[in-house]
Amino acid sequence: MFEQSNLKIHVLEILQDENWTKLSNVLEQEFNQTPNQVKVLEVTPDTVTVLSEALHIAREKLVEQNDLYFKTVKQIYKSLRNAVVYNPKGQILIAGSDTILNDTIKILGCLKENETGWDCLKMLLQFLSNLVIKNKLVSKKVWQLFSNDLKDLIRNNVCLYHSSALLYNIIHVNRHLLEENNDIIKYILDSYKQNNSNEYVTFLIELFLKNATLNKTYVNYNVENRMLCLEMMKEIIDDDKTWVTQELLDKTWVTQELLDVLSEQFKKKSDCILKTVTNYLKEIEPFEVTLLLDILASVSSDESYAEYLQKDKSLLINCAFLLKSIHEVGRNSENNFSVIPKLSQLDNSSDQEILEHPSYGFKASIVRMLANLCWKHRNNQDLVRELECIPLLLDCCNIDARNPFIIQWVIFAIRNVCENNTQNQDIIAAMSTDGVISSETLCQMGITLHSDEQQTITMMPLNSNK
Repeated sequence: MFEQSNLKIHVLEILQDENWTKLSNVLEQEFNQTPNQVKVLEVTPDTVTVLSEALHIAREKLVEQNDLYFKTVKQIYKSLRNAVVYNPKGQILIAGSDTILNDTIKILGCLKENETGWDCLKMLLQFLSNLVIKNKLVSKKVWQLFSNDLKDLIRNNVCLYHSSALLYNIIHVNRHLLEENNDIIKYILDSYKQNNSNEYVTFLIELFLKNATLNKTYVNYNVENRMLCLEMMKEIIDDDKTWVTQELLDKTWVTQELLDVLSEQFKKKSDCILKTVTNYLKEIEPFEVTLLLDILASVSSDESYAEYLQKDKSLLINCAFLLKSIHEVGRNSENNFSVIPKLSQLDNSSDQEILEHPSYGFKASIVRMLANLCWKHRNNQDLVRELECIPLLLDCCNIDARNPFIIQWVIFAIRNVCENNTQNQDIIAAMSTDGVISSETLCQMGITLHSDEQQTITMMPLNSNK
């Protein structure tokens, strides 16, 4: 290992002789990092001079497209990358070198157009990623210099893993850049569809969803990207993905404004689900409606969000009439809303087709939504009665392979609709007395009706020993 001043003299001599192989060997020795023992390297003004001069001379040679020069430039960027690891002082010193950054701009422009140089480009991007990480000041400077090139790389899927890592490290400490550069969101959503195993693209979408100012603007994207946003929202809310971070789980990103957008989109588009009645349509919009409903149903399980959504009477009315429509359609003919006890009873559709159809689980989700909207909410309980939905809910209590757990959701809905509401309880009692709802159905639901001394009807758990 050389002293920094001696290294400077030695490297400058090597550069004068244009011994590129020797230069690479010296830099490899001086700036080596081992994966199992990363150390903070000493970075001085002499270090910056050495690497700056080496990069400047090597850049001029790149026009010859010689593999030796590509390897040399790659080694220089590897040295720069290693020099700034866990090294805020090194970040500031190297970022302060206009020569290094200006030459990097020119080198990046050259490499991105030539696939033979992409291996070198990856190391360049690794250097920039380490240069900006956890450093707001440096990341702003790098963004100003490289934003257009970085957008081009991501839009064209060039070295996507490394370019998205750099973009994430910049935006992570400068969240406002998302709001100021709407085109980035589209690029990263498109990139996710190309490679959903790239964790940095996933993290970037996470930053977008976490941005309460932006996440509701997902409606402006094409249908595939809207679907992607909704799918990831659902995964986050349901907490069924390992990439979901604790920061995202706090759900402060689910604002009332976002709930309004989701609710309005659902109400506006929900009728399209009925287009799937006669055929299995490979259209995306019905799936979008299914996702919107799933998200609203999940969010409404949280008391704080339920209280807000319960104020939206048109949402409850929409769900009630939609439930009526699909239930009636399912009773009148054989279609994707017809009740089937077992998937094996279907002759013309595979199990997989049923599971992938937008109607799968849709009725159960509506029942769940109605249940949550009526939870401890007298006005909504009464509205459900006025809309004549109580008999409809009970009529949905059938084992249905298309709607797993629908019986449980019906029980929950009836419980919420009838809690402290004698008028709604009387309707169920009358249905039982008149034979409209049979004891067999009640037994299937696991409940029985009980009259107390005040002649009020309540639902009691069925004794499993009887």
